[in-house]
Amino acid sequence: MKNWLICFMIATAGAAAQAQAPVVRFLANVGYSAGGDTLASGNYVSGASYSINAGKGVTLAVGADFRVAEKVTLQATVGHHQDGTNASNGEIAFKRAPVELLGFYEINENFRLGGGLRKAQNAEVTASGAAAGISAAGSYESTLGTVLEGQYFFNSLRYNAAEHKALWGVGVRFVNESFKQANGSTDSKSGSHLAISFLFYY
Repeated sequence: MKNWLICFMIATAGAAAQAQAPVVRFLANVGYSAGGDTLASGNYVSGASYSINAGKGVTLAVGADFRVAEKVTLQATVGHHQDGTNASNGEIAFKRAPVELLGFYEINENFRLGGGLRKAQNAEVTASGAAAGISAAGSYESTLGTVLEGQYFFNSLRYNAAEHKALWGVGVRFVNESFKQANGSTDSKSGSHLAISFLFYY
């Protein structure tokens, strides 16, 4: 997967170099997602309930965005996605590092639509303290997922290389993926989710 991503980045950079207005932007985003099947659940000592879901949690990503045509960009990112609970006597968390390859088309100066592929790496449920030994703990295998995303920017997407400037916006996306424990289990858990994120490009 890593070698394939490197080849993609090199090929995309070559295509961008031939575009009329070659632009490479670095990007970062932070957001929150909801959805997916329950991996672990229970109750705190206070009686309040908790659940760890395969599609829920805080999302972070960094990467690069390559302009390959006037209204078309390709984007590669590596991220961190985590849902967890932290009590005084224990902790459970579902962590994964998604790698994404997306393409976007600009509808107008402030809005673009896109989609592509996503593969969650190093997916794992960790448990400590009173939660140690739960059946959900351990490594997980992910399917090759798909992403559909719309992005709205507060400033214009239209500019040339001499006008390099920061872009701020929000994104809404749907991700379709699933997970199963790497212990030979055939029980598949949906990780499909909706997410909203704050975007920064430069």
